[in-house]
Amino acid sequence: MCYAGSCNPACGKCRPRRILEVACPACGEQNQITREEYLLVTRMPHEPNIIERKLLERGRVEPPRCSRCGAELLKAYQEKYPPLPCTKCNIICGFPCGQRVTPYDPATSRCPAKVPLALLDEE
Repeated sequence: MCYAGSCNPACGKCRPRRILEVACPACGEQNQITREEYLLVTRMPHEPNIIERKLLERGRVEPPRCSRCGAELLKAYQEKYPPLPCTKCNIICGFPCGQRVTPYDPATSRCPAKVPLALLDEE
């Protein structure tokens, strides 16, 4: 179990990862963006946090580019971090975490970081 002060921002097991990493398909350079930048550039439906509001106040968020060769990386990020079913919240989540496999319970299904794209079909 990790604690808030020592949580690994690239982990994503107990809450959505804060840092996204991807290798550039053109040159192989490792690149990073934050969760907030990713959600803003992909325009996913979610409740914006204070960091996202501050990013928007400073200007338009640009699509991610490779720090070495300048190649567009949005497609690489979308392929590496696709939307997945979240049984905890009974939705398809656009930015899932490791808690997505937790069984659905209406009493504990609240997730402040969810990015709901659609409801899961009831079976």
